[in-house]
Order: sequence, then C-alpha cells, then structure tokens
Amino acid sequence: MGPILLLLILATKMSLAKAECENGFYLSQNKCLDEDECVNDDGDYSGLMDPDVTSSDDMEGSAVVFNIESSICGMNSTCVNTVGSYTCLCWPGFTNYQVSQGRCVEIQCDVYQPDGQSGPGLHSLLVLVEQNCLLMSYPGGVRPMVTGEDLLQELVNTTDKVQYSGSPGSVGFQTGFLGSVENIVKLIGPQLSENTTRIESKHTEAQFMVTRAKYPPRGPIHIATDHVQLDTNWETVTGNPLDHFYPGFAFIAMVSYKNLTFTRNKERLFSNVVTVAVSNPNTSDLAHPINITFTNLGHGDAHHRRTCVYWTEESEGSWSTQGCSTVSSNSSHTLCSYRHLSSFALIGQIHHKKSGGQLGMVILVCVVATIACAVVSLLSTLWCRYISKKRTQRHNSGHCNAQHQETAL
Repeated sequence: MGPILLLLILATKMSLAKAECENGFYLSQNKCLDEDECVNDDGDYSGLMDPDVTSSDDMEGSAVVFNIESSICGMNSTCVNTVGSYTCLCWPGFTNYQVSQGRCVEIQCDVYQPDGQSGPGLHSLLVLVEQNCLLMSYPGGVRPMVTGEDLLQELVNTTDKVQYSGSPGSVGFQTGFLGSVENIVKLIGPQLSENTTRIESKHTEAQFMVTRAKYPPRGPIHIATDHVQLDTNWETVTGNPLDHFYPGFAFIAMVSYKNLTFTRNKERLFSNVVTVAVSNPNTSDLAHPINITFTNLGHGDAHHRRTCVYWTEESEGSWSTQGCSTVSSNSSHTLCSYRHLSSFALIGQIHHKKSGGQLGMVILVCVVATIACAVVSLLSTLWCRYISKKRTQRHNSGHCNAQHQETAL
C-alpha cells in the first residue's frame, strides 16, 4: 500500500508541475522548456481529429478528418519558432491574412472579369482591392493599405452608386459587375476581424460570418437580411476535406441588392438579387444545397410564375434555372434550393409563354369569318337571281354584282 501511495503522490506532483507550464512549453526534468512547434516528429499532419468528437456517430457526415500540409504553417511557407510560440512567414503569392500563426494559402489578386467587363463604377474599387491583395502576397506579408472593414464599406458604397443610376447597362456590364463583386467578397472575408460583420445602406445589405479555429467548424448557419434568408452549414462553407487542406479559417458572405434591375427581354424580378460567396474553393457542385428564402416583391400571377434562378456568364450573361429548384412558394415568400454558388433571384418565367395557342385562335377566327362571308355572298347571289325575274335583268345584274363585291370586301 505504501509504494502505491508514493507513486500516486509523485504522479500528482508531476501533473501539477506540468500544469504550471504555459502554452508553448513542455515539462522536462521538472523544468518548462520551449516547445518547437515548427518540428513535426510525425512528418504529417494529415488526418487530425477534432478532440470534441467522442464517438463514431459524431464523426458521420462531419468534416472531422481533414488535410493539413506537412508544415504547421502550410505549404510554401517558413515556420519561425519563437519563445513559447511560432510565426508563419508566407512565400510570394501566398498569405495568412495578417494572422501570425495562420496557415499560408494561395491568393489570387486578379479580381477583374474577362475582357475587363467590370463597369466604370467598380474600377477604382477593383484597383484598391488588387493593390491591397498584392501587398499581402509579398514575402512576410506586408501590412495592407486598408482593413477588410474599410474595403467592405467601399464595396457597399460602390454597389449603391451602380444601383442609384437606375440603368442596368449592357449584358456584359451586368456579368462583370456580379462577377467582380463575388471576387472582391472572397478577398474581403478573411480580412475581417469580427466573427460577424453587417453593413446596410440605402440600396445594399452585406453580411459576413467568419470563424478561425484549428479544426473546421461544423453546424448550421443562418443569415438574414430584410428580404432574404440563407440557410446552410459550415461543412458546405469549408468544403470537402479531401479536396483541399483546411487553412485555419472559414467564411460565408451574402450581399443583397435592393434596387438592381438586371433582366433581359421581358423578364421581371420578383425579389432582391443576392450574391453568395464562401471560403470553399469548389462551389460548382455542392454536396449539400444551400436554401434561400426570398420575400416576394410584386404580385405574381399565372402569367408571371416565380422561378428560382442564378446569373450565368454563358451567352454573355443571363438568368438560368440550372441547378436551381423551387421548394415552396406562397403569396409572401418563396424557398429556393441551389446546388452551386453565384448570384440569385426570383424572376418571371424565363421561357415566355408560347404564342402557338393565340395564333391558332386567330387562324380559327379568320377561317370562320371567311366561311361566313362566303355563305352570305352565296345567299346574296341566290337572292339577286330570284328578284331578277321580276325586274329588269340589266339593272338587277349590276345591283347584284355591286352587292356581291361589297359583301366579299
């Protein structure tokens, strides 16, 4: 009993001593020594498990096994050990968005759309965003000129100007505008300091949710503006863990335009247009669709059935139903489900009602009228012949011919 008690006392002392070591240090011979976080004895961080997951049931359907590059800072980076901590220095073309221990990820600073179709209202903002991005991609991560919050405010101001003009512009401008906003939002998201950021102006509402953690977040997400509600989950935001490594952060953004009138031909908008973007780089075919509930603006009827659509860049740009489905609709709201990300809205029927039925009705009326005229003409001729027996033949013949021509006309 004595030796066992002695061992328990010794173990308690060791655990207390270990507890006295701060983060970034480890206990060795009753001393707290600096831990070199940059050294990974296992040689691979792939397959780390979230310690909060305690059973196989929790693991099912959750992104709990994921890829982290062989360095704690990610690929294309240099890990610098410091006393009690470490710092990640990113190589050119990569950034950790000013988070000293953030993993370095590749950054794309080209926010312009193909053929430069961005619109004059966006030009100055695009230049600012690109310059800010290039500074972050320099070795060591040069501090950007403005913060993410400042860029977001500039984005809202710029989209307000475009909507205030009231002119939808060319189809190329519409495609460039929506595409540029989506690219800008993807660069702004990781630069925001708060977990939730919301800005509202006269014509625009923008809301971001950002999380930074060692392990990918899980669980539902709900974002709402005055006329649009978005429901999804963090697994969709982070993406398939086998496709790309988790960078240590995730974000989702929704920008709602209150006065955007991008339509073609006789299309009619029945909702605000919204742009949705996430940190997941693969959003062309989502494993789980996102749901957006629109407040119906205007009154739909049989000739203007509400249809869930997204803006596609094909054919210079247009609204399309591909990957979109209408879950439910009533007089006030319409619930849409989308298998990919882009800009979304509710519009009147894309394929206008065919005129075949109306044309057939017109032809039928013409045929009936023609037959009626022929019958009247025949009856008139018979009547003229009948009365011609009682009157002068020449006089009646002229009268009949005149009446026949008048009836035919």
